[in-house]
Amino acid sequence: MVPDRYLFYGSVLPEPVSVNRKSLGDLRVSQTASKGFQFGESIAIFATPGKLPSGDPYICDQYLPETVTNLSMLVQQAHRYGCGKELEDALTHLQRQTADIPTVTQSIPILVILCARRPTHLIGSSSDLELIPYLLETPAPMFTDDHAAIPVHPVALRHAISPQLLRDVSGINTPDDRILVQLGCGSLGSKIALHMARAGLAPSVVADNRTMSPHNAARHALVPSKERFNILWMVPKAEALADAINGLGQSAEAVNVDVVSLSANKKRLWKVIPKKAWAVVNATASLAVRDTLGTLSTAIMPARVIETSLFAGGSVGLMTIEGPNRNPNTSDLVLEAYEMIRSDESTNHRLQAGGMKITHCKCGSG
Repeated sequence: MVPDRYLFYGSVLPEPVSVNRKSLGDLRVSQTASKGFQFGESIAIFATPGKLPSGDPYICDQYLPETVTNLSMLVQQAHRYGCGKELEDALTHLQRQTADIPTVTQSIPILVILCARRPTHLIGSSSDLELIPYLLETPAPMFTDDHAAIPVHPVALRHAISPQLLRDVSGINTPDDRILVQLGCGSLGSKIALHMARAGLAPSVVADNRTMSPHNAARHALVPSKERFNILWMVPKAEALADAINGLGQSAEAVNVDVVSLSANKKRLWKVIPKKAWAVVNATASLAVRDTLGTLSTAIMPARVIETSLFAGGSVGLMTIEGPNRNPNTSDLVLEAYEMIRSDESTNHRLQAGGMKITHCKCGSG
């Protein structure tokens, strides 16, 4: 019997599991936590549509009302979707495998997902399969002959966060598996990295040699939890940002290092900025880091540098992208940007109000 106030949340893993007496017996093991919540592992049954006698795929071109309340009605609904036999075969197999398991009163939640093949792709999807999920609970042995006595409940099915889902929502139609390195995980770097991650294009490496501090909360993209002892303020910025990226279904390697020190050892440099990386985003606001990147040859660091900076309390933003083969390089571009800012009265006035003064200079090389 399902309580009146009942909450079920589960995550369907992509790996198939073996269904036998041992694995099904292990499903009865659960952990009870505070406030009455129980945690454990179970199984999900995918019932996919079969084929017509002609060999053509079974297509369900009618939408059916949601009236399923027990297992008997669920099997009938599955037949209408063309996957009834597949569901009955799965139920029969589970019943046989649990026939000799001692009877227990504790019910096992099982997710059943019926797949209905539609005449056309679903809106916002590249598939013609509609997934229709249900939750049922059965004690061991599973699934007695009285299917009408086993209650079934419709449940909401949500996609897991993945790069493809985030790219679809962001309107990015082509995958991008190129390696992007993020230098600087502070107020600007954290926002750039997380916006990239929300678009399914997270950086592969995030690097910073500093730890979080309470004043970072004023501008940092990461939000501390409301705790008396907040561990966030003891974590390196790179690790905290990498954890947030992992929460968006992607992975980023956190590196706690001073980038300037890497210029003396190319092998250490390549561990942070792989030679296969296509770009390096510099959000450190460090002149030393910018100069270091500008002096590295393309043989040592082929990746193009994307320089990002904020000035005058965030009212002026600057982004430069090196050209092919890093020509012009980041130093050339920043110098040109400064000259443009100096000659633009409005922008120059903003920077001077923010404490930054740019004057004319001449540079040469030989």
